[in-house]
Amino acid sequence: MSTLFTEPLTILRRGAPEWNDWREAHPDLRPNFADADLQGTNLIGANLSGLDFTGANLSDSDLSGANFIRSC
Repeated sequence: MSTLFTEPLTILRRGAPEWNDWREAHPDLRPNFADADLQGTNLIGANLSGLDFTGANLSDSDLSGANFIRSC
């Protein structure tokens, strides 16, 4: 994963509230989370639209109400 997206991955791992704030502040950025380890992350209500999660580990994560529109 690119070091450019180290900060977004750290923020995403902290959970949806902080992630959604970051997405609002950076609407033009689309981090690539392919192969990211997000196991057990609380992503309830997270705005994950338009992001790449190919091969990411989302097992045991709570994705209730998460927005995956145009994501892969």
